[in-house]
Amino acid sequence: MVIPNLPRLKDFRATSLLVLSLTLLAPSFALDSTRNLTQYLHRIWQSPQGLPPAEIRSILQASDGYIWLGTSAGVQRFDGIRFTPLPGMTNDTNPVEQIIEDSSGNVWIATTQSGLFEYSGIQLKNHFSRSNGLPSDSVLHLAAGPQGRIWAALADGEIVQIANGRISSIPNNTPVTALSVDSRGIVWIGGDQASLRTWDGARFENFPLPKSTPADATVQSLFSSADSTLWVGTSRGLLHIASTSTRFFTKANGLAGNSILAIIPNSDGGVWIGTNEGFSRAKNGEIESFGAKQGLSQSTVYALAEDREGHLWVGTKRGLNQFLDRRTIPFTTAEGLPTNDVGPVFEDAAGSLWVGTLGQGLARKIHNGFTVMGKSQGLSNNFVEALGGSPDGSLWIGTSTGLDHLRDGKVESILRQSIRSLYRDRSGLLWAGTANGIAVLSDDHVILSRTLDSAVVSFAEDRAGHIYAATDRNGIQIFDLKNLAAPPRNITIIREAAALFADPSDGSIWAGTIGNGLYRLTAAGAKIEHFSANDGLFDDDIYGIAADDRGSLWMACSKGIFSVNRADLEKFSA
Repeated sequence: MVIPNLPRLKDFRATSLLVLSLTLLAPSFALDSTRNLTQYLHRIWQSPQGLPPAEIRSILQASDGYIWLGTSAGVQRFDGIRFTPLPGMTNDTNPVEQIIEDSSGNVWIATTQSGLFEYSGIQLKNHFSRSNGLPSDSVLHLAAGPQGRIWAALADGEIVQIANGRISSIPNNTPVTALSVDSRGIVWIGGDQASLRTWDGARFENFPLPKSTPADATVQSLFSSADSTLWVGTSRGLLHIASTSTRFFTKANGLAGNSILAIIPNSDGGVWIGTNEGFSRAKNGEIESFGAKQGLSQSTVYALAEDREGHLWVGTKRGLNQFLDRRTIPFTTAEGLPTNDVGPVFEDAAGSLWVGTLGQGLARKIHNGFTVMGKSQGLSNNFVEALGGSPDGSLWIGTSTGLDHLRDGKVESILRQSIRSLYRDRSGLLWAGTANGIAVLSDDHVILSRTLDSAVVSFAEDRAGHIYAATDRNGIQIFDLKNLAAPPRNITIIREAAALFADPSDGSIWAGTIGNGLYRLTAAGAKIEHFSANDGLFDDDIYGIAADDRGSLWMACSKGIFSVNRADLEKFSA
């Protein structure tokens, strides 16, 4: 999948949804493990998208690039658009338990009624059944070993090895519930009790599970990694057996569910775990989970697979799920935000991201979530409507009832007014837009205040040092920074201004309005140009304005985000 580069946004004001846009500099061949599971792009295929209604029991991306799906109604090959039945199999009567690929690129399919199939591409190469030496037509588990060997566990407990088309049996009189072959060629066998067996090519040996494993647990899945670490999925939890330690994980440790149905490695050195209540990612002792509440097609995860690009495929009783990195990374309550009602977003000089919420205080992004500060920590109010910084790295916080200054972990209340916007000009003065005017501060002291009988919702500064203040009822006020005592110039023609942006390319000021489109002001407001939906603008409600380095303006509006080439605006104006 090729994703085109997007223009880089230089400035953006979020109102009700926090989305951080990251540019992918190179193709990714593994899911970004620093992201939460809820931050991946999640796609689902079910019956409306062409997937036949059946449980997905096994998933494989074969060397031909197709996604092979073993289902309770046969095999489907998926090219990303269409699902196609595999030729040569009667799908409606051929429940499939597992699909694997050997070292030669041949695909092996275990069925519960028709034996074992070997395919080269979509051509049937071999069909092993009772008629040609397979002890049973019900094959439950498969594992690929060294030198092209295939191991198969049958419904009656018997285990067979297939090499060069020849079948050899291993006598076994106990049920087999899981099968895996490690890098040494040792076959690991799980059964209906809290123990394993191994086969080294000559004899069986018992391998009792650690005492931390519940006595009534049964083994349901196995995975042996290249470093001889063993993962054992049981009916009561997940067991990790390393050379020097063992650990047992359950829902109490973060697993999606206690019944472990599938285990596969992931590209970052951990494992993906399918359970009866969703799937989990385990790495370095940390576990994160995703289930039906987060949008999975259904809670029972029978099958997991990673494709060549590192995307994760998840098969459930009711659909195929794909997880992949997205260009935008969402942060919601699922990632630790106290609420999805988000106001201003600000990155301070140290690189910390601060998020003001509308009712739940101030959140700060940390490595694995957010910390939250509210009234109980000294904020004047939990409705945060504006954020701004200081040269010393401290943070200014405008709330619905006051202006607060956060410095060295302590909050000091400066003003007791409703603060709607904050702006620090080039001279270092802090401009605070209030519910009924402005206040200008220097070193925590108010040096000028003006009552404007309307709320100031945005500020901008032109190259001459004029400060533009957008009000919600009385147009735009222009202040002369050199003479703050002088009365401001009032541009009343621009009503309900919501956003101001100083254009670095020519020094003009762009003003977005609620219901009246876009304006451009030059020469301290002496020249005004107007653009609206009647002129081809996407929307007349504009809440935020930004510019990229390719000559476009980007605007947040009531319908989403859109861009306009500035040269086109100039041509239209001319």
